[in-house]
Amino acid sequence: MTYHTTSKLKLNVMLIAGFCAVTAAANVHAAGTINSLVTTPGTTYETTGLQINSDLGVPVLGTDMNAGLQVNVQFLNGMIESVNWDPSTGSASGTGWQLATTGDTLVTPWILRQVGSFPTGAPGIDSMQLEFLSGSANAVWDTGFGGNTPNSNAGTTFALAGSQLGSWDVDVTYRDEIALQGTAAQGDIFRELRIDFVGNSSIGVFDIGDQMAFVADTDLLMAGAVLSEQSVPEPTGIVLAISAVAACGWNFRQRKQKV
Repeated sequence: MTYHTTSKLKLNVMLIAGFCAVTAAANVHAAGTINSLVTTPGTTYETTGLQINSDLGVPVLGTDMNAGLQVNVQFLNGMIESVNWDPSTGSASGTGWQLATTGDTLVTPWILRQVGSFPTGAPGIDSMQLEFLSGSANAVWDTGFGGNTPNSNAGTTFALAGSQLGSWDVDVTYRDEIALQGTAAQGDIFRELRIDFVGNSSIGVFDIGDQMAFVADTDLLMAGAVLSEQSVPEPTGIVLAISAVAACGWNFRQRKQKV
C-alpha cells in the first residue's frame, strides 16, 4: 500500500484550486474532510488500450462510459447492497440512496444523496465501493498518481467538491492497478475506488439528510477492449526444476525395475 502526500505533475493543479474555491463558497455544513487517500496494487488487471482523450466522461458514440460500473454499498449493520450503473439515467439507485453524475468526469462531480429510508436496522452507510467489472466495464479510474499510461492524459484524483452535508470524514482507497497488455502497470489507473465513512462525531456514517459531492476521473477503454485479470506466467526456472525432479524420479524407478 502506498501513501501519498503530494501528487505528480499530471494532476491538474488549477482544476483542484477551482474546486476548493467552489467548496469554500458553497459549503453549507462543516462535514467532509479526507482523512487518508491511498492506492494499493491489489490484483493487476489488463486491457488492450484507452481511447484518445479518454478523460472525457460524456457519452461516446452513444455509450455511457460508466456502463459496467457496480456500486456496492455497505450499511452500518453489515448489510451490502450491489447496484449496477444505469446508463439511461446516469445514476445508480439503491435503498435510500442514489449516486449520479453527468458529463465530463474530469470536472463534473459525482453526487451521493440520501433519497429515502435506509433498510430496516441499517441507520446509515458505512462504505461505498465503486468497481468497474471485469468483462463488461467501459472505463477505469484515472488518478494523478504513478506514471502515465498511454492516452490516459491528465487525471483528477478523488477530491471533495461543492456542498457536503452530514457529520462524516472519508478514507479513500484506489485498488487493482491496470496495465496495457504487454506492459507493466504505471500506477495511475485502477479498477476500484472505495470510500469509507469515518466519524468526526458520534455518528460518523453517511446518514439521513446527508450529501457527498466529489470528483473522481475515469478513462474510457478503447472500442472493443475488455478489462480482465492479468495472467501470471509460470516462472521458467520453476518449471525446469520440476521437470528435472520428475525425470530423476523416473530414472530411479527404471533402475530399480532393472535390478
